[in-house]
Amino acid sequence: MSKTIKSITFSAGQSFTAQEYVAAALIDFAKNNPDNVSIEYAEHEKQKTLKRPNGAEILAPEIGTRYYCNYYTDYTIGEAYWDNARADLYRLSTGWVFLEKEQAIISTELMKRHLEIVDKVYAINVENNWVADWSDSKQSKCCCYWSQKRNKLLFYEYIDAQGDSKVYCKQAQDYLKTLSVEDVKAFLLIYT
Repeated sequence: MSKTIKSITFSAGQSFTAQEYVAAALIDFAKNNPDNVSIEYAEHEKQKTLKRPNGAEILAPEIGTRYYCNYYTDYTIGEAYWDNARADLYRLSTGWVFLEKEQAIISTELMKRHLEIVDKVYAINVENNWVADWSDSKQSKCCCYWSQKRNKLLFYEYIDAQGDSKVYCKQAQDYLKTLSVEDVKAFLLIYT
């Protein structure tokens, strides 16, 4: 009696569907045996181009290209082969596809520090019993942005404009003013 494999989970916590695993194994085999294998992709599997909300194209790697990604549930760096799978496209759309392992590591460290700082800002808001009240135009709602021109963090206040996810109380702003340049960039997810 034959059995159908639904998914494969490795001890490092990485999980693949059987189809993803077999596809990656076949692509790896083809790369190591180029004289014995010829791969031809179906039309729907050819290069897909995603777009950012501003219309800028997000270019995907060529099919079969090895890339590194962050399995951000536990911050481990994984290796995958591009085949336009749903997981590939999701990682690309969220900015987690890197051709160099070092880039993936740097990005992962940045994201970890970002979440630490966001958690601290959230804790300060909670300690001060502060929640943005958009109906209260007198409530101070602090925000910040990085000025390339001035090479520093600049602060401003929202009064009646809603939509920035990084809105915080005055005490959290005081905390942000003490951060290093690297930490400020991590807070704002600036990768350069």
